[in-house]
Amino acid sequence: MHQIKYHEYSCEECKRSHTLTGDVIKKLQKYYGKALKRNCIQYGASEDEIEEALSKMRQSVLAVLYHSLMIEDEEERHKYCPSMEEKYNWCVYKNKGKRPRHQEYYLLPQYLPYLLPVFEKLSSKDLLKRCLFGFTQNANESLNLLVWKRAPKDKNNSPSATHFAAISAVVEFNNGKNCTQSFYQGLGFPVTPLFQIEKSKQIDRKRVKLAEYKQNISTAKRRQKIAEKKACVEAMLDSVEGASYESGSFND
Repeated sequence: MHQIKYHEYSCEECKRSHTLTGDVIKKLQKYYGKALKRNCIQYGASEDEIEEALSKMRQSVLAVLYHSLMIEDEEERHKYCPSMEEKYNWCVYKNKGKRPRHQEYYLLPQYLPYLLPVFEKLSSKDLLKRCLFGFTQNANESLNLLVWKRAPKDKNNSPSATHFAAISAVVEFNNGKNCTQSFYQGLGFPVTPLFQIEKSKQIDRKRVKLAEYKQNISTAKRRQKIAEKKACVEAMLDSVEGASYESGSFND
């Protein structure tokens, strides 16, 4: 979408308003994330439930695009929007039969042929299958961190040392730091003193408490507001000072 943002249009109206700015891209990214999260299902669902969820998820993703375009034909514009019977029925046209209130981030219909291929890729079946159960990459990154703590990337580690680091990291990741004591004891290492065991339990409690705090809805909304405020400040600085960095702009 950032490549489309800098596309040169011959239409004078496109140059004046409702263009694909950075703020609009962030809005579309935000609604795309909501479309995925609202259609996630529990792991272990049947094939029929998976197919139904994939269909709803794809429909929600395409609704983000079409609803954000100022297409004159309202039926065409809202054909993917959720109906009144659905849980997340956010579309005013489907609920009350009224045209949506004018928003600054609504785009001109000239963007449809450029954005549709992007959203087709974002709503492909293979991609949505990886998002269907609501898993994120954060868990993998946390596990990687535990591995690199034991076998730093900036040092040369033997295959056996890396293998041992991966195994102990998985044990701690799945069962907590306290369980690593029994893991090392089973390998024949001396038993850890009692005060270190208590310290491990304290670390586990702190980690769980922090995870629960981050999952809190109010905390997530607060982080979102801080990010939006930061983006507004950066946009204001860009409008006053101009771009501080652009690829290839400072080569001359």
